[in-house]
Amino acid sequence: CLALMALKRLRKEWSQWNEEGPEGSTNPLKSLGTFEEERRLWTLEPQPTDDPESPNYFTWLAALQVSRGPFSGATFVYSITFPRDYPFKPPKMKAQFAGYPVSFEEVEAGWHVYMIPPGAAARQRRKGLVTGAAPDQLTVRWCDGDGDANDTDEEEENTAHETVVSKAFWEDNGLVLGQSPSAAIYHPLLTCDGSFCCCGIDNKWAPQWSVVLCLSFARTVVEDPQPDDGDRPVPPDSSNTMCFCTCNPAACEDLRRSSSRWHQRARRRFFTEKGVVPLCIAATEAAGEARIGIRCTSLAGTLLGELEVDSLCIMEELEETVHDQIPLKDGGIAWKIVLPDGSCMSEDCRYRTDLDALTATLAENAGVSSLSPATRIALLMALSAVQ
Repeated sequence: CLALMALKRLRKEWSQWNEEGPEGSTNPLKSLGTFEEERRLWTLEPQPTDDPESPNYFTWLAALQVSRGPFSGATFVYSITFPRDYPFKPPKMKAQFAGYPVSFEEVEAGWHVYMIPPGAAARQRRKGLVTGAAPDQLTVRWCDGDGDANDTDEEEENTAHETVVSKAFWEDNGLVLGQSPSAAIYHPLLTCDGSFCCCGIDNKWAPQWSVVLCLSFARTVVEDPQPDDGDRPVPPDSSNTMCFCTCNPAACEDLRRSSSRWHQRARRRFFTEKGVVPLCIAATEAAGEARIGIRCTSLAGTLLGELEVDSLCIMEELEETVHDQIPLKDGGIAWKIVLPDGSCMSEDCRYRTDLDALTATLAENAGVSSLSPATRIALLMALSAVQ
């Protein structure tokens, strides 16, 4: 009986989401106040089945087109599972995929993609691991369940299968999402796969709420994180408060120290090389022993700007100064700093190396009392890529 009530309620919410009610009728989904915005940013549908006329109303697929923050331009996909006693118990949201639109030519072996597999009767998008790439086709290992397509143990052998995706099929598939092997989600409220704590939904849930509350909460998590746990209004400026829990302490600390630093770091780690622009830097003498000059040029040698930094800064602070003072062209998301020896600044060195401590050791080894500021920064840059 409860399952039938839940099914009736879910069909009604689906109809209201599509605004299929009689003209002039009241739509309860609009009570939260963000209905139109959620409809604009979320793509929502009951899970397809082999019978296109009978979708699974107890599992919905929700894809968020992120509009703000470091993940702007990406799409986060979640499944929403409704219990049989819905709406008396809350639904559960689970991360399915996080990626961005990609072309066939961009994808290489090791990438993950999210698309409809060839021959899929239900026409349902799935996550797949690209295991082989050729000019006109890709080999993709699909996962039919919640497991990872990377898994090769016996338990997953029955759920994962490989198919060949031709370039023609890809181009007829519509929007395809991809994620490079090195992409990572670096976010205070999200885990590495895009999951978040649902206690805010669980603690606030009441039968009068609808799926719109879940969507508004999830969008707030992704687009508007704060570095501390606690209750916040959803939607903003409303009296409805919900609990938010941190999942990544390092990202929280970065956001607490500098929102622009976290924004740049999170965007670069997720989008990797997409939109990253090379910037060549070299040290020059500057007035005063405590300051050094940095000359910034393009790969072609065009001067893009000059700046000064504290000679005792760490590489992380140098990178932040570069991003703050050297403007990016349209389409660029971050600078990739190229060191004087032609190599790129390493991730490990960028966040940990202390210029003063390292160059003091270099001076001692060289048998001199100190190094000039320009020499100090040039030596550090040359060594940072190989540390």
